[in-house]
Amino acid sequence: MSVHQVETLQGEAIRITGKVAYEVYDNGGINWEPTFNALLQQFLELISSQVPLSAEELARAKKAVWDLCGGKSTDASDVLREAAVHWVLANPVLRANTLPFLGR
Repeated sequence: MSVHQVETLQGEAIRITGKVAYEVYDNGGINWEPTFNALLQQFLELISSQVPLSAEELARAKKAVWDLCGGKSTDASDVLREAAVHWVLANPVLRANTLPFLGR
């Protein structure tokens, strides 16, 4: 685990959405690079694991990830933040973060 990641999967779900939101809200996506896309794919895998989100919520999250390609959609960022919170609430038992660090 990198110093840029958090210790739990629940925390990592929140961290990823926070990094994406910061980039689109505060930077307007100017620093968007392929690493963000990889983070979003990691996020989708995460919210599909353990007790996954409903099929409807997963579909909304996948659409939001698609809309975020290039870092321009603040609405999509909000959808992901909501998905992260729902996933964390559905998975209250903390799990160690074993995801590979992607450099962001």
